[in-house]
Amino acid sequence: MLSSPWIYFGINTVILWGILYLLAKLLAKDLTKAENTGVHLALFGIAVVVSWNLVGGGGFIWKVGFFAPFFNMKFIVNTAFMTLILYYGLRIFGLRIDSVEGTAGMWILCTFVSGVIASSMNYYFWQAGTFNQIFTLLFGQYGILTMRESRLIIFVSMAVLLAWLFHDLKIGGDAQYGSKLNWAFSVIFAANLAADPNPLSVNTLIWIAYIIMMFIIARGMWRQSGV
Repeated sequence: MLSSPWIYFGINTVILWGILYLLAKLLAKDLTKAENTGVHLALFGIAVVVSWNLVGGGGFIWKVGFFAPFFNMKFIVNTAFMTLILYYGLRIFGLRIDSVEGTAGMWILCTFVSGVIASSMNYYFWQAGTFNQIFTLLFGQYGILTMRESRLIIFVSMAVLLAWLFHDLKIGGDAQYGSKLNWAFSVIFAANLAADPNPLSVNTLIWIAYIIMMFIIARGMWRQSGV
């Protein structure tokens, strides 16, 4: 029974109808009951036409037709990741829209742009280019987030110790972003140490912690004595 073209067509139409209606609800929330009914009927008509012409009755929407590539796991993962990066990247650079409709529109636009880019990628984003290098740095043979040779412990401990030291020495200055600069410097140095083929041992790390703490204690005593 499920192999019937009309069953395929019906299920594909309902799926498209649901997707279209969800998008419409995100963009237009304040609809009256009559307008809501009209939108339902209009979108159902569009779903029927699209399903008939772009999918047909040869199979489910995620297997055949125009939309099948969009249900590919690589496409979904890459699109989701790039959508998040693009959306929050735009917000960081000051492109913010406070209205609900504007926010939904931004999400849809970012998803569309990311989908276009992801459609030409037959690999996961971490398998090539810069993302591959980042993935290798984090989880590769000498990955700083792995427990091989205690690299994760070394990375986290050195980052905290160096940030503490840089803050005490005011390496980043007293400006508004001084603390962030100190953390950035400490993470960079700690990552380089942890990613080295021959990283520091945990015992060496403990001794470094002792030395840094003694330095800070001595510095505080000098300040109290007015030296």
